[in-house]
Amino acid sequence: MKLKHPSEISAVGIFSLLDMSGYGGLETYVRDLTHGLSEDGIDVNWSGGQAPGGREWQSVWQPRIDRLLPVMTRPSMRWIPKRYSRLAGWRQAKAAADCCDVIHVVGTGWQLFGFPLLAAANRLRVPVTCWPAVHPGTWGDAPLDVDLYNAMDAIFVQSDFEANHLASLGVVSPKFIRCGCACSQVGTGDGERFRRRYRLEGHHTVVLFVGRKSRAKGYHRLREAIARLHQMGQPVSLVSIGRDLEPPYPSLPAEIDIDLGPVDDGIKQDALAACDLFVLPSEAESFGIVYLEAWRYAKPVVCGNAAASAELVERHQGGWVSDGTCESILAQIQKFLKNRSLATQLGLAGRRAVETDYTLEVIVEKHKMTWQKLKDSK
Repeated sequence: MKLKHPSEISAVGIFSLLDMSGYGGLETYVRDLTHGLSEDGIDVNWSGGQAPGGREWQSVWQPRIDRLLPVMTRPSMRWIPKRYSRLAGWRQAKAAADCCDVIHVVGTGWQLFGFPLLAAANRLRVPVTCWPAVHPGTWGDAPLDVDLYNAMDAIFVQSDFEANHLASLGVVSPKFIRCGCACSQVGTGDGERFRRRYRLEGHHTVVLFVGRKSRAKGYHRLREAIARLHQMGQPVSLVSIGRDLEPPYPSLPAEIDIDLGPVDDGIKQDALAACDLFVLPSEAESFGIVYLEAWRYAKPVVCGNAAASAELVERHQGGWVSDGTCESILAQIQKFLKNRSLATQLGLAGRRAVETDYTLEVIVEKHKMTWQKLKDSK
């Protein structure tokens, strides 16, 4: 481990209400960031406990959130939950933050715990930053959230759209640091193994969907589009991975409908390696790391009209953007079917983006540089 200058960042506290046994995007972000920082010799704690497996704040803060929910829904009274959370959480926040050079909040104002951490950070004169993962109109953009962000030293956003959206609500724009999620450059999947396992050898085109099977993720419209292609004599097999959320789903012939439900990461990686085209026509994404996972295997993608994922796909020219309707999803898949040479180029462009912009080293370095500048200015 290299020796650090006394002014360098040496200890980071990452605070959240996440269940770190889960494997969603936020949990993966926290684990990857922790791993990258630790590899650089930086001590990391999770919510005041040793990482991994730090003490959960959920049991402490969720009852407080539930108790204050009626007041939190009334913007004019939001000073009450802010004041209460500072008073109720001050001692815990101060003790947890006391050994940190940086406090990093993964969450929003509605989760309340960020307010006492801000108070502790100000008392300790350490930087405090936030990764909110905003879903516009759904998560992370209420007046109480804006209050929290405006008190932060910096806010990590995953897209220009997220930054512009928050700025339109009154968040001070110089605070924004655009930073995507990390994606491993090495794909461990075995496509041939997957095709053998599910009898897809020598098969026609395989389209892969990974996500919750909901209307918001575009699953129903995707199945309608696959059914239309089948009726038109353009058979495409659909492999679906993810838990059921809003059944029933549009029917497909059994021979082209491979619905695996929730699977472990090994099978998901094999499916990504095996597919010809990845389609997630979602209308709500804060970033869309699964598109990066597909690009890692040089697979072209079709996204939906979620602004952040559309921005990602268009910036790196790694696929096509649909408007989320059956007709548009169908049209994008047909573009793939008609021009495999272009599809290959798009998939390779996506892989180049992963290799240059979304490695763990790049993402960790962006965090470290931001934190170091903030620490030096305190």
